[in-house]
Amino acid sequence: KCLQRHGGGYQLRDCDQGSWFHMANMIPPNYPVSNTALSDLEAAAGPGGGSGEVTCGAHRAPSCAQCPQGHGASWCHNDCLWNFGVCVNREKFKQAQVGHGNLKCGSGIREWNTLDCFDRLDKTGPLPYNCDVTGKNENQQYLWDSSGRIRHFHGKCLVVDSHKKLQAANCDESATRWERIAEFAPEETRLYHEAVKRYGLTDDMPDH
Repeated sequence: KCLQRHGGGYQLRDCDQGSWFHMANMIPPNYPVSNTALSDLEAAAGPGGGSGEVTCGAHRAPSCAQCPQGHGASWCHNDCLWNFGVCVNREKFKQAQVGHGNLKCGSGIREWNTLDCFDRLDKTGPLPYNCDVTGKNENQQYLWDSSGRIRHFHGKCLVVDSHKKLQAANCDESATRWERIAEFAPEETRLYHEAVKRYGLTDDMPDH
């Protein structure tokens, strides 16, 4: 089954009826862009500092993962950083990002040939809304981690329940693993890259 746009939301249908999607929107600060940051997000929540403890804010804990104690982002500060529902070690996270500063696009999921992106992850799945191409809208920040889970910035994953319905759920081992199929480069993308090469341009140059 594949995702298909259906009115003000999405549903599962046979893949020959599915909608096309691509990664979109600029990458904001602290978005996990490296393979290490994606695959080892939870591992980055380990102990830090010579004391074997981290400062969470007003309290300390053996690791960043143990800072929130059920309070979420409000108990994840100082040595730690709240990122896609996980309290991670700030320094380890920064180290994982090194060397990937040239990635500029891909913090959201956009429906191809439309102006709509996945927005808030509701209990019945993501809501479509006009894309914020700046990447600053946290509701539109999604990442496809290395295990195939589609994570939303606020900590939930897009999953398929036992009734084949979309919903938001915890990003644990039972979360749905998604895959990309029938990938292709649109004609306009091919023409763009050919023009960039032909005229010796770069992606940093203004387009107006």
